[in-house]
Amino acid sequence: MPWASPSNSTRQDQTSAVPRAAAAGASTPATGRDPHEELQVRLTAQRILEEHLRNDRTPEQRTTEPANPRFWEGTRIDLTGATLTHLNFDHCHIAEADFATSTFTGRTMFLRTTFTGDVEFGGATFTGPVGFGGATFSGYAWFHETTFTGMAWFRQTTFTENVEFSRATFTRGAGLDEANFTGDAEFHRTAFIGTAGFSRATFTRGARFDEVAFTGDVPNLATGSGGQVIVLLQGRELLAAIDGVLHMNNDLLDAGTDAARKQWWKGTLVRLFDILNEGGSAWRISEGMEGLTTRVDPTVGLGQRLPGSVDPEAG
Repeated sequence: MPWASPSNSTRQDQTSAVPRAAAAGASTPATGRDPHEELQVRLTAQRILEEHLRNDRTPEQRTTEPANPRFWEGTRIDLTGATLTHLNFDHCHIAEADFATSTFTGRTMFLRTTFTGDVEFGGATFTGPVGFGGATFSGYAWFHETTFTGMAWFRQTTFTENVEFSRATFTRGAGLDEANFTGDAEFHRTAFIGTAGFSRATFTRGARFDEVAFTGDVPNLATGSGGQVIVLLQGRELLAAIDGVLHMNNDLLDAGTDAARKQWWKGTLVRLFDILNEGGSAWRISEGMEGLTTRVDPTVGLGQRLPGSVDPEAG
């Protein structure tokens, strides 16, 4: 079908759509076409689409000045399974988008892009770096089973509805610093290979990190979070998390801590000791209660090293 700008009546009465056929130049190569020629066709088709989706007005200007006549407001795009090269959707405004199972090659940019509807990136592959910095997702966003082989930036990105990164893989690191999650955030079996940055990220409603793999440092996910952050770790990641909690909360045994809170922390240490001891763990709480250490004498009880400790179950 021909690819033409939607009429004014279409813009007013219904949301326009750009199906895969309309972006054929950015999709599957035609049989027998020269590879270089095919690439130029793709890039040309992408540039045309970028021009029609980009709204260069500032937020203040959008209420006082008309949009560029070439801007297709309220456009929905369907690029399922497409191959996109050096895509640049910076400052674009898109109603809904479907990039499921698409392949993004080269540098991909969605800086300060606004998605007013739902967005699907499920099963997509980014073979180069990708930037979503400052982007706004006003609808649901799906990144399940998405593969990022280059660095992925989501700095200061806003997700106002639910977002899902389940089974996504970040092979070169991910930067979600100062990202704002106001809906539920799901990271089930997500793999972070390299650096995973969540500095000053906020989770208003809540987030779930279930069976997540961190090959680098485990980020501090609780900083600045208003909602509940559930982190379910296994193996060494779990031991590292316990060690960190012990280190941060060791000051609860100081003389200045109120009695009720001090007793609560002592009870927590007793229960943790019992779990490690009864489970036959090779680890125990260190003498100073500031972290974990390898077990030396499993017969020594924690109560003997906690002066004044009491049974946490006692009234």
